[in-house]
Amino acid sequence: MRLRRFRVGLAASACSFALVAGSAHAAPPAPGADTAAGGIARSQIADQSGTIAAIKVEGNRRIEASTIRSYLLVAPGQKFSQQQINLSLKTLYATGLFKTVSINRQGDDLIVQVQENPVVNQVFFRGNHAVNDKDLKGAISLSPGSVFTPEAASEAVKKILAAYGKHSHYDASVTPEIVKLPQNRVNVVFKCQDGPSTYISRINFVGVTNLHFSQSRLREVVSSSQHTWWRFYTSSDEYNPDRVKYDEALLQRFYYHHGFANFSIKSATAQLAPDRKSFYLTFVLDPGPRYHFSSVKVTSSVRGVTGKSLEHLVPISKGDLFDGDAIRDTVKKLSKAVQDEGHVFAEVQPSVTQNNKKDTVALDFKVIEGPHVYVANVNINGNTRTQDSVIRRQILLAPGDAYNQRLVHDSKENLENLGFFKKNPTVKPQPGPQKDEVNLDVGVQEKATGQFSLGGGYSTDLGALANIGLSQNNFIGTGINASINLLLAQHGTQFNVGVTNPYFMGRNLIAGVDLFRTTTYNTAAYV
Repeated sequence: MRLRRFRVGLAASACSFALVAGSAHAAPPAPGADTAAGGIARSQIADQSGTIAAIKVEGNRRIEASTIRSYLLVAPGQKFSQQQINLSLKTLYATGLFKTVSINRQGDDLIVQVQENPVVNQVFFRGNHAVNDKDLKGAISLSPGSVFTPEAASEAVKKILAAYGKHSHYDASVTPEIVKLPQNRVNVVFKCQDGPSTYISRINFVGVTNLHFSQSRLREVVSSSQHTWWRFYTSSDEYNPDRVKYDEALLQRFYYHHGFANFSIKSATAQLAPDRKSFYLTFVLDPGPRYHFSSVKVTSSVRGVTGKSLEHLVPISKGDLFDGDAIRDTVKKLSKAVQDEGHVFAEVQPSVTQNNKKDTVALDFKVIEGPHVYVANVNINGNTRTQDSVIRRQILLAPGDAYNQRLVHDSKENLENLGFFKKNPTVKPQPGPQKDEVNLDVGVQEKATGQFSLGGGYSTDLGALANIGLSQNNFIGTGINASINLLLAQHGTQFNVGVTNPYFMGRNLIAGVDLFRTTTYNTAAYV
């Protein structure tokens, strides 16, 4: 079987096909025809008298005739109408299923002639090193079984280039090729050239008013950095739009921490250098004036809780510089203190009243009774080995309990302390089946918990010896600590097996057993 290869050249947002092997052409549209990207629509109904007796479909191989008829705006028994037939043509093209369509009249019959677009058999990527195949396949809509059109190829190229941009390769190029297969199928091959990484050559900060800080100090705040030859161990000098958004948040937090209550970012722009090898990153900032606290107080509407009893937890005083971090930390302290006293639904809301004439802020921490929310379900995801019960017993909330953020935090710490999971496990509240309910979604990622040890040495009593040990902190996902150790020596052997269950009988009770056998000079002792 001989395959024919076609090359797709991109121009603007459309794809044009240049034949590498073989030939293909389409006749020019006839008068009255509609022309669409990727094909030709042709309709000629000179005589519009009479009614349609039947609609016949020709040229279809994969798509059922009944499916094609369902897209038409005309039907047998209706009068011939050029307007309705033209609309039917556009409807058929809008499906993206056809390369060419024509509708003609033969006697009292309407003949719909179609040429189907090919179906994608496989999608391949060649030359891509900066972005792996999995990420590129996830970025595009072309996949095995989908309909191939030049527009789809053009859109896929844009998505691939966007994926390269997320990996700081803005000088990448992508050329799609199709390999024609039997039965109107094609393989799509995207030939990629990564190009060099696109670095940030300069970061500038422009102030609508006084910036109050030097350029070098502000560059220390953001996570992006200017490219230097010696900074090869980090990717922070590669342009990344998501990182720039994070930089905006860092700048806002920095200025809030230093008293600028009205700070705002007017724009954050990245200009690509003419050589497309670097970016100039510019932040336009409006810090505004510095504010001080004119008053600080705590008020409570929760029964049994007074503002005065909580004032000692507030580290902010009248006359202090406005500090967003201090406000956030104080809210956490007050919330924990109130909830620890049994008011699990209590919330702390900071109220800030600005006096722009005096550049001062009046701060009031309001303790209020929040909505009563209960736990509906606890959902555990990601545990491929560890049993649900092992994870669930570390969660301090169960279905029906009143939702408590402090217990959520403590549950997360319990999971981290197990040492069974990669990174940090997550415990996140999600909307529940009712307005006053939440589901707790627990996410974990398993890691290896076994250890193997091998050693050797010499003892005056036993002579030369070798030691082999194997331990598992999460034995077959039960949370049980199991170990086995074997000592082989010239004058004796020792075998030890240990099992420890930290939750014996499902309670917070540790139970364990150790069995060992020691043999020395043909004398055995058992314990």
